[in-house]
Amino acid sequence: FLIIANIGLFISSNGSFGGSVFLKLHFGDTRRLEMPSFFDFSLINSIRDMWKAKTYALSILVAMMSCIWPYTKLIMMLVVWFVPATILSKERRQTLLKLLDELGKWSLLDSFFMVLMVVGFHFIIHFPIVDPNFIDKENVAYLWVYPAYGFLTLIGGTLFSLALSHIMCAIDRYIKNREKFSITRNDSKDKKICVFKEQNLATKIILPIFIPFQLALFIVGITCHSFSFKFVGLTGWALDLLSTPYEANYTVVELAYKFPISCEYSNSFNVRFIQIVYIITAIITPMLHIVAIAISLFVPLTKKWLN
Repeated sequence: FLIIANIGLFISSNGSFGGSVFLKLHFGDTRRLEMPSFFDFSLINSIRDMWKAKTYALSILVAMMSCIWPYTKLIMMLVVWFVPATILSKERRQTLLKLLDELGKWSLLDSFFMVLMVVGFHFIIHFPIVDPNFIDKENVAYLWVYPAYGFLTLIGGTLFSLALSHIMCAIDRYIKNREKFSITRNDSKDKKICVFKEQNLATKIILPIFIPFQLALFIVGITCHSFSFKFVGLTGWALDLLSTPYEANYTVVELAYKFPISCEYSNSFNVRFIQIVYIITAIITPMLHIVAIAISLFVPLTKKWLN
C-alpha cells in the first residue's frame, strides 16, 4: 500500500508545476504592480529546456534519475516484496534490495536542480533615478520564484521512497539473520572487532590516506563554484544596461543560504522545509558518511554495531 501510494505521489508531483516565476514592480513606496506568473517550470519542461540549451548530459541524467528511475525502483520493490524465495533466492533478493536502496539516492538530483533554479532565476533590479528633484524613491523590479506543489511533493516523495527501501532492507536482514543471531548472539555479544587490524599492509597504508583525502575533496567541492547561470538575449541585454550582473556562479553551500532569500516568503513552511532537506542531504549526510566510514574502520566495535 505504501509503495503504491509513493508511486501516486510521484505521478502527482511530475504532473504539476515545480515552481512559478513572478515579476513584481515597486514604484517608490506608493505603488506596486504584481504580474501573474509568466513562466512555470516542471520536471518535463526542465528536461526539454536543458536539451534545447544543449546541456545533453544533464538533461539525460535528470530524465533518467528523476523521471524514469523513481518509478522503476518502486515497481521493482513491489516485485521483490511479492515474489517467493523459490523464484528469487534470499541472497539475490538481499543484493537487489541493497542495490535499489543505494541507487535511490540519485533521485535527489532533481530536487537539487530545482533549488538551483529558484536561486538562479531570482534577481532584483534597481532602476536609476533620472530626476532627483521630482523622484526621491527609486523603482525596483523583483523577480521571484515560488516553490510550488510539484517541488514539495517531489522532495517528499523521494524521502518517502528512500525510507521505504531502508525499511525493506531492514526487514530482509532481520528475516535472513534471525536464526544466525539467535545462535551466536550470546557467544559474540561483547567481542569487539577492529576492521583496520584485519586488513593487509597495502590497505592499511591506502585507507588512512584516502579517507581524509575524500573528506578534503568533498569540502573543496561544496565550496567551489559548481553551477553557472547566464541570462542572454533581451533579458541579458537589459540586465547589462542596468548594471545588474547577468551571469552568476554558485557553490553548493551558497545555494543552501541563498534559497530562502530567493523566495518572496522566506520563512514559510515550504521554503524552510526544502532548505533543511537540502542542507541535510547535500552537505551534512555526505560528511557524516565519511566520518562513519572512518569510525567503522579504526574504532573497535561489536558485530552488531558494525552491521
